[in-house]
Amino acid sequence: MNLRYLAIFQIVCEEMNMTKAGQKLNMSQPSISQVIKDTESHYGVKMFDRVSKKLYLTEAGETLLNYTKKIMFLHDEMELAMESLVTKSKIRIGATDLVGTQFLSSWSRQFYQHLNIKNEKMSEESFSKIELLIQTASTQEIINNILSGKTDIGFCEGNIDHKDLNILPLFMDECVLIASNNHPLASFKNINIEDIDLTSMILSHEASESSQKFKENMKTYGLDYKVVGEFSNCVAILNAVENQLGIGLVSKYTDFSQHDVRVIEISNFNIQEQINMVYHKKKSDNKSIKTFVEFMNQLNMK
Repeated sequence: MNLRYLAIFQIVCEEMNMTKAGQKLNMSQPSISQVIKDTESHYGVKMFDRVSKKLYLTEAGETLLNYTKKIMFLHDEMELAMESLVTKSKIRIGATDLVGTQFLSSWSRQFYQHLNIKNEKMSEESFSKIELLIQTASTQEIINNILSGKTDIGFCEGNIDHKDLNILPLFMDECVLIASNNHPLASFKNINIEDIDLTSMILSHEASESSQKFKENMKTYGLDYKVVGEFSNCVAILNAVENQLGIGLVSKYTDFSQHDVRVIEISNFNIQEQINMVYHKKKSDNKSIKTFVEFMNQLNMK
């Protein structure tokens, strides 16, 4: 069984749909079906049950998927290790919207400056070979990608706990409420949380920790609200607030300078999130990742 067949099998398992898997892999549905048939023929067992046009993994399929994940992880780890020996070592970074938009550009610039200084001191070129590849995603997607080997280092919010991950707390973020400068509440210097009862709210996507904590706060105080928008990036929240669709919940580090909005000071409102750097324990000895982690440890986040 070759790696290509295993990779296709894994995508089919993720999508549980031959057509969607084909679209993701730029392959036709019949080609995907043939790979699955060949795989089942190779092992002599069915990998999927097909019921009412839906796919369900059999016990054999579950077993193959578990081994496939391990094999693909080791393959990616091997590729990364070999890359570090040639012209460029790539560090694949996953970041949530907050870190990706507000911090990573600056951190990347400082990292490259750090490498240049290190090169000059050591009179060698090895560290200049490191290249950062950045992609934004949700916290759960980042964690899943690190565990599967698709991402090397993640920056995300929330409480993270996994036996296979190294987790470095960077700093505490604080969420604030913002409103358009034309919103009725914008004229007050300070309000209580009770003043936003029955307010239209614009939040981060439902799975975000900040949204969950806001909803818990409102429930604690017995307050009601209406969610009129849930977005995966802060710019969308700012635009919605600026257009007076409701009050928004964002990080205090969000750049408001290009938007006609203001922070609403609430005396009894406090939502904080831990910002973390996360990477797989199996990659602790990778030279490039080790260099980046050491650099992040030296940054003053406070």
